[in-house]
Amino acid sequence: MLNQYPYHVMLSDLLRALVECDLSHDVAIVGITADSRKIKPGYAFVAYPGHQCDGRDFIESAVRSGASAILMESPTGKDGSQLRSFSLTNSEKKTIPVVYVLNLQNLYGVFVSRFYKDPSRQLTVVGITGTNGKSSIMHLYNCALNGLGIKSGFIGTLGSGIAGKLVEQDHTTPDAAMLHQQLAKMRDSHVEQVVMEVSSHGLDQSRVNGCIFDTAILSNVTRDHLDYHATQEEYLEAKAKLFAKPFLRNIVVNIDDQFGKELFIRYSSERNVIGYSLDKKYLGHRSVVVAHQIKSDLDGSTFEIRSPWGVGQMKTQLIGRFNVYNLLAAFTSMCLHDTHFEDALESLSLVHSIPGRMNRFGGDGVPKVFVDYAHTSDALVKVMSSIKQHSKEGKLIVLFGCGGDRDRGKRMLMGQAASKYADFIVLTDDNPRFENPDRIIDDILTGIDNQDNVDVEHDRSIAIAKAFKLATPDDIVLIAGKGHESFQHIAGQKYPFSDSEQVQMLIRANTQQVV
Repeated sequence: MLNQYPYHVMLSDLLRALVECDLSHDVAIVGITADSRKIKPGYAFVAYPGHQCDGRDFIESAVRSGASAILMESPTGKDGSQLRSFSLTNSEKKTIPVVYVLNLQNLYGVFVSRFYKDPSRQLTVVGITGTNGKSSIMHLYNCALNGLGIKSGFIGTLGSGIAGKLVEQDHTTPDAAMLHQQLAKMRDSHVEQVVMEVSSHGLDQSRVNGCIFDTAILSNVTRDHLDYHATQEEYLEAKAKLFAKPFLRNIVVNIDDQFGKELFIRYSSERNVIGYSLDKKYLGHRSVVVAHQIKSDLDGSTFEIRSPWGVGQMKTQLIGRFNVYNLLAAFTSMCLHDTHFEDALESLSLVHSIPGRMNRFGGDGVPKVFVDYAHTSDALVKVMSSIKQHSKEGKLIVLFGCGGDRDRGKRMLMGQAASKYADFIVLTDDNPRFENPDRIIDDILTGIDNQDNVDVEHDRSIAIAKAFKLATPDDIVLIAGKGHESFQHIAGQKYPFSDSEQVQMLIRANTQQVV
């Protein structure tokens, strides 16, 4: 009977050496989840207080859906178990084991990993954290490995899985059940390396517990997610958890970032730590990879890489100094995992674009348009400054908004950033979610001193058309905030919407061809 399930385990084996209890009734488990809506017959339901709701409120619903065991946060302060009867109908009852587990949220990932036979132990897993750059580093790394014939997968904002077999997900870092399930699928598909984004939410909520990381990368840390984390210090503490993970062999950090420099110093005596930098003062440092003699324009960049593995030239079509950092991060980790120096350089140079990151359209008689995911003030500054640096003629027109039900404090900062670099600003809706879009725009406007060169249009498609119409062939339009996203979240609904598709339609209308 159990052979029909790809994974199954006895409850006693799932708990062994993790929970101190005397099970009076052992059962087979054919699935495990903390989401009562995903319960199927034979599943174990994991119930603990979460950030938005308490899973223990859904125990009876899980039992009615067929749960064969309940693991719940202990109400007594210690582990334990009992058989409990639940009413399914007026005449039918179901008796199943209920296990009390102290600190269940922390152990959930370990249980799931055990259920899927510890897939991360059989893979090389690279975790990337930071405010900006995670998805770009992940994409560069994955594409470069695949280009070398090394089968790799990824988990992050762009989805999870392997090329051609991707699964969309709602969170940058999925919950523990989906994470280990995806790792198991990749292991079973003979994937060698997995590159994944690790968000501060994921770390704080223990979503990556049970996952064994070989290498941890830090891109940078600026203000973000202060709607969730009470302070910037708490945000940093959450990020730091990745670098304290047991069994971690390598740490790769941006030492031009203050937090990265602190991590470099903190762990240099304990683990293999490699920094990466654009600062020439680190030239010759045995533990730092440096990008030197950077030359860039709107067609790409060239620079010299000096590293513990050798010296060589990198030529890329990717734009901006921020992408030089992203390339250094991917390059360094590839070399740490035994990719030959020259192979790493060549394979990374062949990655021409990153979904939703500085994707370029237009030119040749119509305005150049860039679509980028920049949704923090720091990211917006980096993108705009890169464009302005190489655009001596014409205006820079910037279109953006801010997400609803998120950190209100960063909206003013994004307004300030845009007003510093943009010649004209179009404010529009991003993902307003359940928040009043007018309030979001008002918050952004508090950061813009000169509002004469600002247009407000809530309908994003109309706003993009306005920005395009305002531009001459010598101008550049930056569409920021949503990047690769194919939906807008408005009042609880997801509506199909793509910035890139909107831009291409406008260009097609002007040139009768997609650029």
